Amino acid sequence: MNIRQALSCLVVPSGLVLVLSVVVWNWTPRPQVLRTFLPIWPYIVLAAALLLGWRYRRSRLLLILALITLIQPQFMHWLAPEFRSFALTAISVLLPLNLLWISFAAERHLLSLATLLRLVIIVAQGGVIWLAYHFYAAQSWAILHFNPVPARWWSLLPPHWLAQLVPLSIVLFAGAIFCLLVALCWRPMVERGALVLMVVSIFVAQRSTGEVALFYTATAILILLVALLETSHSMAFRDELTGLGSRRSMNDYLQRLAGNYTLTMVDIDHFKRVNDTYGHDIGDQVLKMVASCLTKVRGGGKVFRYGGEEFILVFAGKQREQVLPHVEALRMAIERANFTLRSKTRAQKKPTTRTRMSTKSRQLNVTVSMGVAEHSERKQTTDQVIKLADNALYRAKHGGRNRIC
Repeated sequence: MNIRQALSCLVVPSGLVLVLSVVVWNWTPRPQVLRTFLPIWPYIVLAAALLLGWRYRRSRLLLILALITLIQPQFMHWLAPEFRSFALTAISVLLPLNLLWISFAAERHLLSLATLLRLVIIVAQGGVIWLAYHFYAAQSWAILHFNPVPARWWSLLPPHWLAQLVPLSIVLFAGAIFCLLVALCWRPMVERGALVLMVVSIFVAQRSTGEVALFYTATAILILLVALLETSHSMAFRDELTGLGSRRSMNDYLQRLAGNYTLTMVDIDHFKRVNDTYGHDIGDQVLKMVASCLTKVRGGGKVFRYGGEEFILVFAGKQREQVLPHVEALRMAIERANFTLRSKTRAQKKPTTRTRMSTKSRQLNVTVSMGVAEHSERKQTTDQVIKLADNALYRAKHGGRNRIC
């Protein structure tokens, strides 16, 4: 578990959105522009989320939008007061379970049978609530007011936590947040961090009424919306396998550079042989391990995955002579490194004896060749510099590999 990375996914961008929302809502004295804008803000966020959810084909986002829209008290004024109270209590209990279910559900096509079935399940719960009230009201009320927490522990909670919610709902919300936090720590992702804080924001909304509830419901939607944009940006500008900047990210970075810079193209020697001998899974491990070594470059270099087994290092404001010691240190570090290969069929327990053959099968040494080119003329385009680096790499390959040209 990577706790530091999980905290990063929790704080940026979702945590910042939640904190900013709390600050805006509690801003006193509230400026006139905020007093005018805040009442329509939830509807703007909902419209934007619907549009982007449909545009990006995110069925889970649209299902969550449908769920938290249908449960709004504004849609229940036509119900009898007694049934309305029962329905709102039942919804507060079922809501964290539904959010947890949708959060862990696999993404499906918007018009797929799976998405339609999930929507039917969400809507059908309204019918279940109606049946429970009209035929099993006493038993249902007893279940909804069940407190799974011992009374002596429950008395320690601040009284304002209990507003608008029954104990069972609070416990289920806490359980849902805990499960999502465990999933986030197990595999840190921006989307999972957003799901945690989305549930937190909806919990605050369920504890509140009126404009406060509507505002924090909109905040939950906004958290998911910002996470969607962040994830989409990461998919476009970051290589999924190695975590490095992608080729598009490199092009964007080079276009913004002014003045001199030096570019180094790196290629893993005999990488095709690695794939043919060990398989593509091992090849992916080698790519990730070489990428990890390259990120330790000094001299202000930025690393990008150019494609396949090729990487590019960019040193802004540096001349070729200044860069060569740093790339030579990288080449030697990769040459000396013993990459430990992880096998899916590896034994769960450490063997008592280690044979020479088994040790060799888990170690792999690779080398890299590098081509260095410097951008020193204003009229020189980035494509021309990349071409020069590629030509230098070609000379290194044909000069014996594991060298710099």
